[in-house]
Amino acid sequence: MKTSPLRSMWVKTFIQIFILMALPIVVVTYFATHISQSTLIEQKRQSDLGVLHALSSNLSTLLESVEMIGQIVVADEDVKDFLREALSTAYSDRNLYYIDLDASSVLRGYLAADILSAVSLLNMDGMIVGEQILCRRRLSWNLNPTFMERVQDDVPTWSYPMTIEFIETGETVRAMSVLNPVVDNDALLGFVVLHIDTYYIQRLLADKADEIFVLDSSDIKAIVASPFDIPFFEGFYSVRRINYRLLREDSSVIVSSDGQQMIVTTMMHPQSHLQLVLVSSFDDIHQEIEDQYPSFFIIGVLALAFSIVAASVIAITTVSPVIRLEKVMQRVMKGDSSVRYKVTSKDEIAALGITFNSLLDEIYIEQELKRNMQLQMIQEQVRPHFLYNILEMVSSLIRDGMHNEALTSILGLAKFYRISLNNGYDIIRIEQDIELLEIYLQLQRLRYTEFMDFTLSFHPSIMSYNIPKLTLQPIIENAIYHGLKSSREKGLLCVVGYKEYDQIVFEIYDNGKGMDEEELAKASALLTDPDNKEAENHFGLASVSKRLNLFSGGKATLRIESEKDKYTNVTISFPVDGGYDNEKSSDC
Repeated sequence: MKTSPLRSMWVKTFIQIFILMALPIVVVTYFATHISQSTLIEQKRQSDLGVLHALSSNLSTLLESVEMIGQIVVADEDVKDFLREALSTAYSDRNLYYIDLDASSVLRGYLAADILSAVSLLNMDGMIVGEQILCRRRLSWNLNPTFMERVQDDVPTWSYPMTIEFIETGETVRAMSVLNPVVDNDALLGFVVLHIDTYYIQRLLADKADEIFVLDSSDIKAIVASPFDIPFFEGFYSVRRINYRLLREDSSVIVSSDGQQMIVTTMMHPQSHLQLVLVSSFDDIHQEIEDQYPSFFIIGVLALAFSIVAASVIAITTVSPVIRLEKVMQRVMKGDSSVRYKVTSKDEIAALGITFNSLLDEIYIEQELKRNMQLQMIQEQVRPHFLYNILEMVSSLIRDGMHNEALTSILGLAKFYRISLNNGYDIIRIEQDIELLEIYLQLQRLRYTEFMDFTLSFHPSIMSYNIPKLTLQPIIENAIYHGLKSSREKGLLCVVGYKEYDQIVFEIYDNGKGMDEEELAKASALLTDPDNKEAENHFGLASVSKRLNLFSGGKATLRIESEKDKYTNVTISFPVDGGYDNEKSSDC
């Protein structure tokens, strides 16, 4: 049979080796490109985070300086006295009383600090006390009860960015405010509120090259400070067209804005609850990545070319011995049994060639042995002398007028040969082989009733398993002719069958002549090597051993136990497919 070029072993081997070599190259090239891109993006991210860290540090310094001023104010005894007096002299409507008070006299000295836009006082409930500089209505709106619920009475608390309005000029200023608790003898008197203009936050962005935005934590992400002139609390989306949902804490994402790809890096400032956002162009990184593509492409093409050459060489080297062996096989198939494979190496193909040569040498011998074995099997099954003896016994029964016994013998003999021949099948169920055995023993007992009797015991669980035909009959025949018949007294033959774990076990016992140590050693040696010359004289044992091992894949065992003039016991076992079991039936 000619092999199609596309299906030849060389082509298949070449394709497999090429794929095994080329696939890693393609995968490595792809991941190298991806890793290069990821590395550049990560470098940019780390750079942007470094900028935001520096800004966050500067912002913390600014806010801490304001908090230090607050610590000075809350320690001022005049401020404490003012809050004590306001609290102690307030009548039923404290809000009206607080409006009439003027805290400017105790706070005026602190307004000299350039960083402060205004200073306010609140009582412990968050009500404005003595405010005559800022619009109380706007201030109350920002410092509302909801906000006051999260104010702590032991540390400074920063408010959200808000707008404060000066009463005298009507000017409005974007401000950040910090509430410092005023405590006297562990009792909370109120809060000092320091307001700073967000202009000071915006000044921190002056020397930054990239677009940096400081946003509040509201839903619209209002801009608190930026490099641009933006109206108060303008939403970030309206300025940069970047979705609010992408502004996660401490992250870096690539987004599209107005048709351009941008890298947006964010960081939360925990002290003020402000979000720092840096927006930079992705074009430079994208261009740098594209500049690397030609190098990756050239490397990939060269690697694939090398893969083709290497795969061809390896395929030719690997397949050549197989092709030579295939040609030898083709000649053998055409009838040339004299051809042999020429071994030129010491690899697996060489071992296969040696095995093939050995098989060719053994084929003729094996065929001859097989023909001889088949002939002996037929002789063993038919047993002409057994047939003649039974017919002679039937003749005697008829002459003696024992017609029923003669009829039983004829029917038993017919059934025996019908089952034993079995349409040429060599494998039958154990149930059938036992039936054959019972017929055989019934006929033998009619013939040798003066010196033998038998008992049979088989567990029902083994009946449906298969067994080579006439497995037990040769062993039992040996027990009758070489054991019981040679004994001077009437003997007993006992046959037991059961399943033990995953093994089918048969035991054939007779209390006849038995064997001495020399005879037992020869019989046992025959079981371990059924092909020796002694097998010709003990074909029954040899055939059972061979056929059971062929049937069970070499896993059958036969064991003989015997004592001279006492007994002989033959145990046969072979594996079956089945679960854990240990069922034994014995009446012997």
